[in-house]
Order: sequence, then C-alpha cells, then structure tokens
Amino acid sequence: MLASESGPNSIIHGSTLGSQCEFACSVGFTLVGAPLSTCAVANGNTSPTWSHPAPTCAPIVCNPRQTSPTNGAVACDNSNNVGSTCTFTCIAGYSVSGSPTTVCNDDFNGDTLGLWSSPPPTCQQLECNPPQSNPTNGSMSCSDGNNINSECEFACMLGFTMIGEPITDCLISGGAPAWTNDAPVCGPVMCPAQQAPVNGGVSCTAGSNFGSACSFRCSPGYALTGFPSATCNDDFNDDTLGVWSSPAPTCEPIVCNPRHIEPDNGAVICTNDNNLDSSCTFICANTYAIEGSPVSICQDSGNGAQGTWSTPPPICSPIVCLPQHSSPANGAVQCTNSNFMGSSCNFTCDVGYDLQGEISSACNLITATDAIGTWSAPSPICVERSRCSNPPSAPTNGYRVCSDGNFVGSICDYGCDDLYTRVGSQYSTCVELADGTHSFDNPAPTCERSSCRDVQTLPNGNVSCSDGNFVNSVCTYDCNTGSAYALYPTNHSMTTCLNDTTWDLPPPCCARRCPPYALMDFVMILDSSSSVRRRNWQIMKDFGRSIIETFRLAEDAARMAAFRYNRVVDTRSQILFSQHVNDMAGFLASYDAIPYNGGGTLTGQALRHAKDVILARRNGNRPNVKDVILTITDGRSHDNVANVSRELRDMGVLTFVVGVVPGNGKQLDENQLLSIAGSRSNMFLATSGFSGLDSAFSARLSESICTNPCAHLLQRDDINPPTPTPASVNGENIPSTPSGR
Repeated sequence: MLASESGPNSIIHGSTLGSQCEFACSVGFTLVGAPLSTCAVANGNTSPTWSHPAPTCAPIVCNPRQTSPTNGAVACDNSNNVGSTCTFTCIAGYSVSGSPTTVCNDDFNGDTLGLWSSPPPTCQQLECNPPQSNPTNGSMSCSDGNNINSECEFACMLGFTMIGEPITDCLISGGAPAWTNDAPVCGPVMCPAQQAPVNGGVSCTAGSNFGSACSFRCSPGYALTGFPSATCNDDFNDDTLGVWSSPAPTCEPIVCNPRHIEPDNGAVICTNDNNLDSSCTFICANTYAIEGSPVSICQDSGNGAQGTWSTPPPICSPIVCLPQHSSPANGAVQCTNSNFMGSSCNFTCDVGYDLQGEISSACNLITATDAIGTWSAPSPICVERSRCSNPPSAPTNGYRVCSDGNFVGSICDYGCDDLYTRVGSQYSTCVELADGTHSFDNPAPTCERSSCRDVQTLPNGNVSCSDGNFVNSVCTYDCNTGSAYALYPTNHSMTTCLNDTTWDLPPPCCARRCPPYALMDFVMILDSSSSVRRRNWQIMKDFGRSIIETFRLAEDAARMAAFRYNRVVDTRSQILFSQHVNDMAGFLASYDAIPYNGGGTLTGQALRHAKDVILARRNGNRPNVKDVILTITDGRSHDNVANVSRELRDMGVLTFVVGVVPGNGKQLDENQLLSIAGSRSNMFLATSGFSGLDSAFSARLSESICTNPCAHLLQRDDINPPTPTPASVNGENIPSTPSGR
C-alpha cells in the first residue's frame, strides 16, 4: 500500500500476510479514515486483503473566517488555515478593543476544524478620561460627551466664580486621547472677613460668603459712624474675591461737648470725663455755695456720637454771715475774713476786763445750698475783772511763772532749779471762794536736793559715796577682804547718780563663785524604769552624784532632795530637804543607797510628787530660795508631763531635764522633754547614750544651773527657823502638803 503525495504518510512493514500499515498527515492536515491497516485473510476469503482502505489527509481550517470589525479592517496571512495570523486595525478615532491579532491553531481533536487563539476584537470610539461632569455649584455642556473631538464648555452659578479654563476639547495627544484642559472648579465668591469695630461688634448671616449680610453694633457709650450693614457682592472680575457693598463703620464714643470745667471757687469731679453716662459732681470751696444743680450727667441725645448734658454747670457764690461782728464795749474784734464763710472772729477785752461769752465766733454753713451762713456764737461783752492778793512766792532754789498775774483764773506754775526736786503742788490758781472772796488755792512748794535710791548697804562688802545718794554723787564698791566673796559684775565697782535720779549702772553684789556656791533648793529625779538596765543605772547615779558634789550644802547655800521613780515613786528611798541639812556626807550616803528596780515610766506622776511633797515647806523647802528640779530619763513618759511642768514654772521653779538616748533602739520624744524643761536652754540631750554622761556634760549642766551669782545671796531675814522632821509610819516618810506655793 503506497501513500499518495498529498495523502497521508505511511509506515509499511511489508506487504505479506500479517504486515501493518500506519498512516500520518503533515502539519496543517488531519487524517480522514483509519490510521492503521493490516494485511490479513478475511472470513470467507482465500486471499489476503487490507483491513482498512487507505485514509486521506484533509486540510485543518478555523471557522468562521475572520471579517473586518465595524469601523476597522482585518488582514490574514493564510486565510483561515492552520497557522494563519489575522491582524485587526481600526479607522481614525477608534481603537482596538480586544486582542489586535488572532492565530488559527490545531486543537488536536482529530477533526478538520481548528481554533482561533482569541475572539475577534471590536473598534471602540476613542474617549477622554476622566469623563467630564457638572462642577459643584456649576454646569457643563459637551458637543459629543467624552468622545474624541468633543468640546465641553463649563459655567458657574451666581455667587461662584470659575477657577480654571471654561472650555476643554477631547483630542489625540501623544498617541492617546486627552482633554486639552483640566476641568475647572466653581469657587465661592468671598469677601474679606469683616472685623468687629473697636468698642463694637459685628454679626454676619453667612460669614464672608457671597450674599452674606453683616450688621454692625456698638458697645454702650458708643455710636455707629457709617453704614450699619454691608452685603458681600460679586465684582465680576473673574476671581473669587468679592466686594462689600459699603465700607465697615466705626464706633465713636458718645461725648458731651463742651467738657465741664471747674467753676470759679469750686471744683468738678466726673466719673468718666465727658463720655456717655459720666456723672459730674460740682463742689464749691468751703466759703462758697452752689447755685444750680450739683450734678450733671452726659446723656445719649440720639444724634450719633454727640451727647447732651442733663443740666448746665452751676456757679459758686460766696457765703456770708449777717450781721457783721463789731467790737464790744471795752474790747475789740479781729476777723480773719470779714463776715465771709469760714471767717473766725476773735474777741478781746481791755486790761481789767473779762470776756463774758465765747472768745471766738466762726461763720458756718447752715445747709449745703444756702448762701447765708450763721455765726457759731453771738458777740460777747467785756466786764470788769476780779483778782486775788499776790500769789505765793517762788521757793528757795526754784521759780514761779503765773499765766495772768493775780487775776481770777491765773495759774502759777512752780519749778525747781537743776539738781533740786519739787515737793508739793506744782500749780496754784486764783479762784473765787464760796463767800465771794478770791484766793490762790495752793501754797508754794519747796525745792529739795535730787537723789537716787539708797545703795549704801552692800552685804559682805563696803560702799563709799562722795555725796550720799544725791545727784552727781559717786559710789565706790568693794567686798570684804579675806572672804570668798567677789564683786559681780566685776566692772560695776563705781556708779554715779545721774540728773534723772537713776544710777548709771546697776549696783553690784558681793557674791561667791557658782559653783560651788548656789543658793537653791535642788531636787534630783532619777528614772529607774526597766529600759535603763542595771549597768546604766550606776552610770546615771554617778552622773547625778558628780552634779551634787559640785555644790555646797549650807544654810546660805544649797539644800538637796532626791528620789527615783518608774511606774510608781519610791518614797522609801526618797531624800527630803530636811534630812541632811548642811551634811553632804550624810546626803551622799543616802543617795548611794537608792536602789534600782521596777518598770514603766510615769514622769508626770514623779513631777507631781516633787511639786506636792518634796517642795512642801514642812519637808525642809525654804520659802525665799530658788527651787530647781533636774529630771534624768531615757524613755517616753506614759502620762502627761506638760501640765505639771507648767504649774511648777508658774510657782517660780527652774525645771531642767537630761534626756539619754536609750539602748533599746527607740528614740527620745524631744517635744515631751521640751515640755518638761520649758525651754531648749534647759534641755540637755545625751545623744550617744549613757556613755555620754561624762564629767564635761556634768560641768556644762552645773554652770547652767548657777545662772546669776547675785541670785545666790541669802539675806539674814531669809534664813528659816529649823524645819520639823516629817513623821514616819513603819519607817516610811509621810508626805507634807506644800506651804506658801
């Protein structure tokens, strides 16, 4: 079996029985018939035959054939056969919409129909983008919509103006359709913003927009000058800036002219010059009265900025008193300003005559609006005067000055020469007695030498004065030789009696050095609470002992008492003033025997015991000797200390306190310690604990207790008689009640 030239190609495996022929077509053709044929003997035949006739190769085509699109054309290089490429084009003003080419391909489905690679395109009329539309607040008209060669024209509504070109065309530019101009916008016509006039305001219906109407107003006291309103209009000059129908007005102050000025002999005070509602008050000088209204107010006349005064300005007329004063018989009158307002007329009488009536008369105002005044007193008269005999003579070493000789009412003033002092009445007056006679009411005084207070007694010393205690006397002081006394202050060894009868320096005293000499009744209070601990108790007692040993126990020096406390006061071991008078060894023995035990800290209770028991006179407290209390504690008191401390100081007791920082980690209550001491100078703190209670601390505290050495002098009258010892029950002292405190 042979293949034809245009037929399918064949592959022959011989022509003998059993051989096979396979057929294939060239590219662009498809097989029509069986692709395989075999040489075989068919049923009923004796000779071999091919199982199928030879097939044919038919060309493959794509249907339908491509045709020119509307407003376009197509060109195919091989009609509609397989492999043919068709190219589409559009006439001017149109563009291909779709693929511009399509190819006829074999779809290999065994038939003669191929498949175009893409559907045929169309020719769409060219359009410009974006599509034109009516601008906001405007309109648009196009000759052919958005198509090529269409022309669009824009317009704006009244009150709006075009921003941009009014016409745009759709043309080919750079090979593509485009609008020749961007679409314009319609911008609002706006006028410059209206500003409120100074001292006024403005209100607009639509701000600065076209058609907005602005109304102007003025603040009280001001009037509008110009148009009261303005409207925003379009000036049609193709921009967005409009024009107001009239310029903005101004607010001018409403004033009254002419200004009020001061009237002659008067003044004017206006609350706000000549502006609206200004109130002008007129006043006249003291000797003038107002004629007319005293007040004039600037009012709104309704005629713009020109106001009117409510009343014309008044005038000031002089005030006079009638009748005019004249000289009395046997006398005269002198007036400061005739009979005008404010004039004061003084009357005098001739020698030997007395004035009956007022010595002066003033022209006063009756009412604020009356031009006629009134005299404060009628004219007096002059009557013959009465007199006394001659006044008492001037004292020796003195002088006398009489106000009016020996006439009734004359006052004689008596004085003394320098270094002399008047003794007796300073004045003597000529008076009329009950029987109608006349006499001076006091005898003349005497003049005695001036003197200072007497300082010629100096306990434990001597005083020598040049002229006693008289003025200019100089006194010299010294203390007894061989004694323990020394002059204090040391620079006061000489004083002078001054003209004002005072010594130029306070007189000194002869005092003994403190310490050891201190005139005081001294009480030591020891805190024996559990926080102190036994080893510190001995340190506290040794510290107290060093203070005690600093001073002398003597009748003209110190007495001492001591006790300990915790939550209770130990009255068994307490030492009273009366127990060891003048016996330091006995006192120290009792002091060393004070034991340690107990818990709690009631310092207020201990101070109360000192006030009510220890300082009682029956227990040896001396009434004319300074009392001093020293409290040594390391803890916070659990009761009130302020009240009893204040009571002690009110009694004149000096209160000292030593606060020892405890070793238990707690802090001292400095406010509580200050309440006990009464002042920071009397409060001493051992911030390093009990180890700080050393000799330097003791010496500093002793010096503070001493204060002024002159205060430690005991006069002979101050020494108390022996004080009875308190009774005791079972060896315990019975407290006595304080006396005279």
